[in-house]
Amino acid sequence: MTINEDIIKAALQTLGLPFEYRQFTEEDAVPPPYILWYFDESNNFYADNELYMQIYELDIELYTGEKDFQLERQVEAVLKELGLTWQKEEQWIEAESMFEILYYTEVYYAGNEQEE
Repeated sequence: MTINEDIIKAALQTLGLPFEYRQFTEEDAVPPPYILWYFDESNNFYADNELYMQIYELDIELYTGEKDFQLERQVEAVLKELGLTWQKEEQWIEAESMFEILYYTEVYYAGNEQEE
């Protein structure tokens, strides 16, 4: 799927949760549930010694104070609506007493219209 920041932000807003790119500042920190999202690694496609397609790993991390299957299904519905396929991992963060649910997928990056 071709995607940019505006598409991701609009989709995350439908969940009604606070979200931020990579991390909240200390001043803006919020209690769970919340979402962090970011582009991680790239796996670009080259042809004829030129960059043909920018491909990024998109990570969406859902943090909750307790296991929330319904909220996970809502996040998954948003990802499905975007046409994304994903892998999912879960871990308990003992020091923070919360769950991290990581969804990761690869997307074709288009940039924002104002940047093009």
